[in-house]
Amino acid sequence: MPIQFPCTDCGKILSCKDELLGKKVRCPSCRTVVHVPEQPAAPASTEYIGEYQIVGKLGQGGMGTVYEAVHDKLNRRVALKVISSQAMENETYVKRFKREAQAAAALNHPNIIGVFDIGEDVDRHYFSMEFVDGESVQEKIKREGKIPLEETLRIVADVVKALRYAKEQNFIHRDIKPENIMLTKTGVVKLADLGLAKNTEEEFGVTATGTGLGTPYYMAPEQSMDAAHVEFTADIYALGITILHMLTGKRPYESNSAIQIVRMHLRDPLPSGKDLGTPLPEAVEALILKMCDKKPENRHADYEELQDEIMAIQGGGVDDEGTDSNPKKKAKKKVKKKAARKTVQKPAKRKVREPVEEQEAVEEGEGEVKQEIPASPRRAKRGKKGCSVLLLLGSGLAVMLMTIASMVW
Repeated sequence: MPIQFPCTDCGKILSCKDELLGKKVRCPSCRTVVHVPEQPAAPASTEYIGEYQIVGKLGQGGMGTVYEAVHDKLNRRVALKVISSQAMENETYVKRFKREAQAAAALNHPNIIGVFDIGEDVDRHYFSMEFVDGESVQEKIKREGKIPLEETLRIVADVVKALRYAKEQNFIHRDIKPENIMLTKTGVVKLADLGLAKNTEEEFGVTATGTGLGTPYYMAPEQSMDAAHVEFTADIYALGITILHMLTGKRPYESNSAIQIVRMHLRDPLPSGKDLGTPLPEAVEALILKMCDKKPENRHADYEELQDEIMAIQGGGVDDEGTDSNPKKKAKKKVKKKAARKTVQKPAKRKVREPVEEQEAVEEGEGEVKQEIPASPRRAKRGKKGCSVLLLLGSGLAVMLMTIASMVW
């Protein structure tokens, strides 16, 4: 008979056969090794929030908890986010939460996690979202160390599509980070929490004075100064920092102080991939530097420009070491270069036709233009031979005439 118990790291409810009692297993969600209880836990009473039956806990932050749940009537599996009691005391946060959750529910894009429902149960506010059966980019980095260039570009290209659509609907995410980029088991990219207000307390236990909505590790410099009036370029900055984290496995700015991290984003140069232990191709370094420029106006002018640059890097066949990863394409390039050299060294001979003016003649006194038709090579040869024969015959006739004349005289 299978037993159920929570993972000690991520809180996900695990199910194991009874023969595994007292042994160690690996959590399929966070990959943490956990100890199976020696005795099966007593079955917990069924918990409901609104019309949703709680199955297990997916995660928890300072401003709320996310549960795996099932809609009682629709039998729909969802991720249910419930505001914490601490956040409930902040009336401004609750109003913003409701307003932006309602707006996000109107978004419909294949790379954005959809919001289904928003409600209130006694003193708890919640909203239900599309459940993603997979993992976040953060979990993938934790499991694999870092993500290969080709896969990173594929994931980021889909995130840009989602952000471009959101911008067209007048949305700015304001909290782009690896935790908010989800990957299904089939590889589909899903952007989470789009348009939902965040608070720095979700990542840090205390309020960081001067910081705005978002996570300091990825926050644009201007967002830390005035989060309410940031443009879409703040999301581009955060995505650039996320790319660097994905490719190197390290965040560029690290500190135990949220304020110190904010200051680093404001004044410290961005470390390169090499600085973080993973050299990157020049084109990728240039992409990240532009996305993460301290001044918003120096970043990409729009998402179309960003998409074009990412596609150019993808189409260039550049691998993690910055070399051409396609041998056939590389060979073709060499052939083209050789052909170009041959063309320069030995230009092809062309038959030059005489200008039309030189092929025209005017007869005196008539003013009529006659077009001379150039003779073929064979006719030209025959003409020359004919002239030679006539010349020879002419000279012989002249001698005969002179001889006859002398005889007559």
